[in-house]
Amino acid sequence: MRRRELTRVADFHGAIDKSIYDIDCYDDATGKTRTYTTIRTILEASCLFGRHTRTIIARPEDAIGDSSQEVVIKDAWAHYNADEDYMRNEIGLLRTVHETLKDRQLDFIYPKLEVGGTVKLNGATDDTTAAILNTLDKWETLKIPFRVHRRIVTTPVGHSMKVLADENELVIVLAEAMRCHQALVNDCGILHRDISLGNILVVGTGPNHDELHGLLIDLDSAIRTDGVERTAGAGRSGTLPYMSIANLENLDMDRTALDDWESLLYVVCWVATYGVVSEDRRDPNDNVAIKLWNGDEATAAEAKRGHMHSSDNFEGDIIKHFLPQYTLLEELAKGLHKRLFLHPGCEGALFNPKANKKQSKLGEESSNSLSKTDPLLKRSKHADAIVSNLVALMGKAERVARETLAN
Repeated sequence: MRRRELTRVADFHGAIDKSIYDIDCYDDATGKTRTYTTIRTILEASCLFGRHTRTIIARPEDAIGDSSQEVVIKDAWAHYNADEDYMRNEIGLLRTVHETLKDRQLDFIYPKLEVGGTVKLNGATDDTTAAILNTLDKWETLKIPFRVHRRIVTTPVGHSMKVLADENELVIVLAEAMRCHQALVNDCGILHRDISLGNILVVGTGPNHDELHGLLIDLDSAIRTDGVERTAGAGRSGTLPYMSIANLENLDMDRTALDDWESLLYVVCWVATYGVVSEDRRDPNDNVAIKLWNGDEATAAEAKRGHMHSSDNFEGDIIKHFLPQYTLLEELAKGLHKRLFLHPGCEGALFNPKANKKQSKLGEESSNSLSKTDPLLKRSKHADAIVSNLVALMGKAERVARETLAN
């Protein structure tokens, strides 16, 4: 990365770093390097160690004055596994997505890969922790993770959901993002595993940029659905407070699209509680039950099992704290909850593995006894039917939102 002596761009609204640089981005597929000039940094690394992820808005160096050519550069130090299949890292997954979806009329809802590869030192050597530290005596014994420095360049450039005007626009954006999610699962064989507020962005198109799209980004935690990665061995993934119960507890069961749909439910609940637009913002210090979802993983999982177990629990603990103007979000949340946690044959979220079901004299089980089997394990057997119902619900909510805005 080289600092460039250029006239600074006048508008740095929302930028963290206003410096302008030239950034060389090497592409693993073509073996070529493309140079971009930064416009603004929108996400700076929060600490010196770890992934040290930065997100930068830039343009090709020969198109610095053309806003239509803006790209997003993700600069991060990814954990490296020598046995990693290239097609299973984020760059490989993005290549699969681009090649599979490029002719599917799904523009603006998935990230299109322009360039992706390992940063090269002096144009040749891979930039890794080993390359940096190999001059130290026995650096391997320092227990420093082996990481590789990668840059990923994608389009389009999205915006935070804070730009949305109301719940109808939010529902449209969420529906578009989940349409992308379905394409990832059904067409690309990829499970996203990190549906969250930060990973769903807004893209506006048309003359007035008022045609809204939901852009689903970040395949950092994504896995292919064709192997053992789907089980708990892949480790926890997601963002508090939106992680599914199975991910929070790292349950020994296959991860399915239901985990991501469950995360969507938590996104809807979070936004409906704390507000879509700045005028609606709830005081973050308010004592609401949903705050437990943002604690440690064990606390969040226990709270969600209780909140999701029944309609009464869900409405009494969560829905009652929704801001009153969000009537469509309330209907959507209730519909998502019903399909995810009250599907016939796998109702509820609480269970007692040591319970002995009480039976009446007629041999019927007591309705008050908890199942000995985790309902989430039962739910996985109904995944296809439940997802189909969820897709239909989301489509209906989107139609209502669009009709409301049209009127």
